[in-house]
Amino acid sequence: MKHIAKITITSLAFASIMIASVPAPVFAQDISVSIPSEKTIQKQLDMILKVKERAIKTVDQSIASLNKFSDRINANAKLSQEQKNQLLSQINTHIANLQSVKGKINSDTTAQTIQTDIKTFSSSAKAMGSFSSQISLFTATNDLKKIIETGSTLVQDIDMSKLDAQTQEKVAQAKEKIAQAQTMIAEATAKINTLSQQTPAEAKNTVKEARAILQKARSLTSKAVSDIKTARRKSIQKTKQINQTNKSTQTGTSNTIIQKNVQHIYKGTNNN
Repeated sequence: MKHIAKITITSLAFASIMIASVPAPVFAQDISVSIPSEKTIQKQLDMILKVKERAIKTVDQSIASLNKFSDRINANAKLSQEQKNQLLSQINTHIANLQSVKGKINSDTTAQTIQTDIKTFSSSAKAMGSFSSQISLFTATNDLKKIIETGSTLVQDIDMSKLDAQTQEKVAQAKEKIAQAQTMIAEATAKINTLSQQTPAEAKNTVKEARAILQKARSLTSKAVSDIKTARRKSIQKTKQINQTNKSTQTGTSNTIIQKNVQHIYKGTNNN
């Protein structure tokens, strides 16, 4: 009976080593060995190289995009320094991960290992999508904080004694709405800070929840600040009216005094 063995070799170097290291047996004429042609082996190697080149090119493009993201974050005037540091730290971590993946791909010798590393890269690349969402959400929270700060400053300028009871009640309600909005902003910020540790699917839901919270906070804040501005305007108008009345009264009193003095002088002149 003839012994038939079939050997599939995916590396030309590996094939050479195997052939050189195994002595030809006595019954070599009875063994059928199937070795890929040099052309087939070269074709497989070329395919692996092309896959590696594409993968490395994609990783390099992602790293370049992250570096541009860093520049955008540094130039964003609406982000606080703390928020910038938080985002930049996450980006640097992703860049380090991508550099590691790139090194693995460079060292890969089979299509299977390349595919495994590409999957790792894909997971990392998907996580990068949360950066844009974080920036927009941080910007929204900062805008709200500025509106709240404006409202809080305007409240201090209101002379409550110049307002009617209904307007005073609206101011009190406005303060409560601002307090509620501040609580909502803190809740949304806590959610935003968890995005970097979440999967893309989890991050998508978290972004949706945070945006919904901030929309409610904005609605409350807009109404509150509007009522505060109205109350402040009424307070200023009432103060002007009172000042005008007092001025008119003072002017009238002064005129009366002047008239009396003139009359007194006139009478004295006649008596002389």
